[in-house]
Amino acid sequence: MSTAKSAYAAPLKNPTVYVIVAAALIISAAMGIRQTFGLFIGPFSFDRGLPVTLVAFAIALHNLVWGFAQPFAGAAADRYGAAPVVAFGATAFAAGLALAAGSPSGIALIAGLGLLVGIGVSCTTFGVVLTAVGRVATPEQRSMAMGIASAGGSLHRTSGVGTGARAIASTSTSMRV
Repeated sequence: MSTAKSAYAAPLKNPTVYVIVAAALIISAAMGIRQTFGLFIGPFSFDRGLPVTLVAFAIALHNLVWGFAQPFAGAAADRYGAAPVVAFGATAFAAGLALAAGSPSGIALIAGLGLLVGIGVSCTTFGVVLTAVGRVATPEQRSMAMGIASAGGSLHRTSGVGTGARAIASTSTSMRV
């Protein structure tokens, strides 16, 4: 009986499982939210009276900022650990979304959706999160652990767009018929 109990409890004591689940949830949230941005071009433009090109520019800018900030986020994660970098990134991401949601002007939209979200995404996606998985997993488990975390990170990317479309349809005046 004790061998069955210890065999069942062994995965719960393994920190790799917790890190994989946390990584999948973090990547899923960050990338899932990011995947819905294209749905907001029309509603932002119509509801806020902002040109479509300005909203599209803010979305494009966050991709550039993400790419530019990624090496710095990785270096910070190497120096301070992944947890504080992910926490900083999640805070920047949330602040950027809040600023974009309440943006009365194009400058606020660009600062929120372009700069802050770009920095947030660079700190909460693959470059930072998967390296934490790679550090915790044994060399024999590393490929599988990173694959599971990446696959789990795809969960919200597939469901997030439908959820975002339903949210827009229920709240945006530009999507109502």
